[in-house]
Amino acid sequence: MSSMPYGPLPLSVQQGTITDETNQVLVFHGYEDLVETTRPVNNSSDNPIARLEKPHHSSVYAPFSLRQIVEFIILLPLSFVPWVGVPLFLWLTGYRAGPFQHWRYFNLRELSKEQRKAEIKSRQLQYTS
Repeated sequence: MSSMPYGPLPLSVQQGTITDETNQVLVFHGYEDLVETTRPVNNSSDNPIARLEKPHHSSVYAPFSLRQIVEFIILLPLSFVPWVGVPLFLWLTGYRAGPFQHWRYFNLRELSKEQRKAEIKSRQLQYTS
C-alpha cells in the first residue's frame, strides 16, 4: 500500500507558486518590465503562463514576519466574540496584513520607504474592506 503525503506544502513551494501566480498576473496586466527584473518574459504568446521563462534566481513573495504571526495569534481569540468578533478580527488582520501582501510589488517597483508609506496610505481602506 502506497502512502501519499498530506498536509501543507513546504514554505519554499508555496513561495514559488505564489510568486509564479503574481508574475502571471503582472504579465497579464502589461507589467512585463517589472517581472523581467527577476525572470525573462517571452513575447511570442498571448498566454501569460507560457510567456514566463525559467527564473534567473529565486524570488521571495513576502519575507518571513514573526511580528505578523504574533499579531495573528493575539487577534485570533477575537473571532470567538459573538456578532462583532469575526468582523473585527478580519478588519484588524486586513489592516495589518494587507500592506504586507504588496511587499513584492513594492520591491519590484523599487519604491523608497516614503513612497511605500504613501502607496499604503492611499490603499488602506481597500485593505480593510
